[in-house]
Amino acid sequence: ELKKNSEELEAYWVRDRMRRLIVRKPGAFGGIEGVDCHIEGCVDCTVLLCDRTAECFADDLVNCRVLVAPCSSATFVRNCSGCTFWVATKQFRTRDCTNCTFYLHCHTEPIIETSTDIRFAPFAAEYPGVAAHFAEAKFNPERNFWSAIYDFSGRADGANWRFQPLEDCEVLSASFVDCPNDVPQAVAPPLTQELLTAAPPRSEEGSGHSVANVPQPRPPPPPVPRPGRGPRRRCVDDSEDAAREGRLEDSSNSDAALSASVVPFAPGAAAGAAVAACGAAAAALGGGLLSAVGEALAA
Repeated sequence: ELKKNSEELEAYWVRDRMRRLIVRKPGAFGGIEGVDCHIEGCVDCTVLLCDRTAECFADDLVNCRVLVAPCSSATFVRNCSGCTFWVATKQFRTRDCTNCTFYLHCHTEPIIETSTDIRFAPFAAEYPGVAAHFAEAKFNPERNFWSAIYDFSGRADGANWRFQPLEDCEVLSASFVDCPNDVPQAVAPPLTQELLTAAPPRSEEGSGHSVANVPQPRPPPPPVPRPGRGPRRRCVDDSEDAAREGRLEDSSNSDAALSASVVPFAPGAAAGAAVAACGAAAAALGGGLLSAVGEALAA
């Protein structure tokens, strides 16, 4: 029986899953420094990594939704198609990806390579304890290089990436049944048209790209949203009967919730308590490593 379910015990490696909801709660990695997490070969899955990592690798994913909590080193996304990612990381690199959307917080200039039809917007995800994780990773949510993209495969006749239109944006909100009193927090600035069209900050660190003269055309700005329209909100929880895709709310229902959940970037006892409470719950369910894993098969 243990061998049969051994894949569920691989806290740091999620692979070859189909139509699943996989969750790692705050504290699921037991406070271990230098955690490397791998997600590979998954199809039609939602993967919520709500604990800090040192490096994260996402390979060969199809039609998946993936949340990566603050990663203190680098996140690599390779050979993925039809996926949506919410990623907070120091360094970001994607290669050989098609038709993917990235909601990104990046401490340095993001790198893309041999990728097409990919869309970018600022990080837009919330879960209990995200403010504490940003502070521990020394990420300033107000200083985000999400759109300062360098394309190793840049071409003079147009960009390989574009801005995600505001009306098509999704704010991911993750909650956990074992932490009913800890509401999802949003540490990043709310998504607005102004934020989507703002110039990236000036970088004081190199992105590691070569000195070759590779064309770097910028895409046109995103279209102006219709009056009263804005990002939608995707709510996902880890209850036993939870659907892997969560519940999607339109902008008219999500605006009030968004404004109520944003917390200032100065995490104190409340943010720390959220991580501790969820960590204790995760420990009770599996030695501090695994959180609940829900499964939802398509009809």
